[in-house]
Amino acid sequence: MHHGEKTPILSSNGNKLSPLGAHQMVLAGQSMRSRYIIANTNQSSAIAPIVDLSQNSIDNTQLRIASTNAEYVSASATAFMGGLYPPRGGIIIDEDTMLSNSTLVQYPWDGWQFANVSVVLWEDLGDVVSLANRCLDWDCVFA
Repeated sequence: MHHGEKTPILSSNGNKLSPLGAHQMVLAGQSMRSRYIIANTNQSSAIAPIVDLSQNSIDNTQLRIASTNAEYVSASATAFMGGLYPPRGGIIIDEDTMLSNSTLVQYPWDGWQFANVSVVLWEDLGDVVSLANRCLDWDCVFA
């Protein structure tokens, strides 16, 4: 998917992800989460959980998120990831939240999880697509 609904190009606010577009992307992330991350295989044959993918916390070593440098596209990627890995909420005690002096520090915004989003310039997209077309294993695209 490319992006959620954006404001018109000629609007006074510029070309940005609209509130509706942000909701679209969060819903898309939630849908992908229910299908590929927390899937209940007894529920339907249409679900295909990804084995060994972190279920509750973003593990940026397991994911590659790419965006163009257009604001509405990068904002769409962030909104999508907010649906794929929603805020953790509550008090979380793990290696990420406990400092070496035993002070507990929570992520802001009710446990918002921060995904690494790489920016690919428009002029470089052809190279990525070309490499993907020659690659039998998608991991080689971003190796």
